[in-house]
Amino acid sequence: MTIAYAIEPSLSVEEFIDVLRRSTLAERRPVDDHPRIAKMLKHAGLIVTARDGLGEQATFLLLSAPGAMTYYPQAGLSPFGNCFGLRGPWPKSVERPS
Repeated sequence: MTIAYAIEPSLSVEEFIDVLRRSTLAERRPVDDHPRIAKMLKHAGLIVTARDGLGEQATFLLLSAPGAMTYYPQAGLSPFGNCFGLRGPWPKSVERPS
């Protein structure tokens, strides 16, 4: 399967809600409140989509909500073992390793 990744600031409310429902994220999002979802999209700093198409030279990393961990392998994404992050509450400072 070939996937095309794109910056898509005009993603529709309906398309976004469809992804939320199919990924189980709808359990934690106001998918029945279309005006609220529209505001979420309007004020998003970046909207990136992954669609069937061309994209073999790109790498896409996704941080999944715990409840959606089983969805993404079904959608063709592979888990990576080399990603790191910090969970809140955020430390006041992070020491750089020597």
